[in-house]
Amino acid sequence: MNKAEIRPPSNLEKGILDKLLSAEFPGASELRQQMREIKVQTSDLEGSVKLFITNKIYAEVLDSVPVEASYADSGEQHSPEIKVHILLHVYNGLMHELEFYKDDSSAIMRTPELDELLIETNGTPWT
Repeated sequence: MNKAEIRPPSNLEKGILDKLLSAEFPGASELRQQMREIKVQTSDLEGSVKLFITNKIYAEVLDSVPVEASYADSGEQHSPEIKVHILLHVYNGLMHELEFYKDDSSAIMRTPELDELLIETNGTPWT
């Protein structure tokens, strides 16, 4: 794979990050501030991106993945289908990666609609 360029986040990437950061958890406020100056670089074929933060507003989070989202690849939220997970990784107080993976490691078939994302903070559903 060719080295991907560092670029502004797409509308979908920005929307997913905004949705994840709409949850309340320790460090969320600082992570929201980091969004003001963010660049991304595609890191795999599933849609994962490395995050580059330039404003260096550090967040004290309790876990290296303080928030995550999931959705059914079929589009049916309550289906027993295998889920796609989107994890926000934080390293040394800065957002580091937005990781996409599917429970069974098969190819992800579609991108989510923002309103279907089920958000969890530290393993607890966020409503």
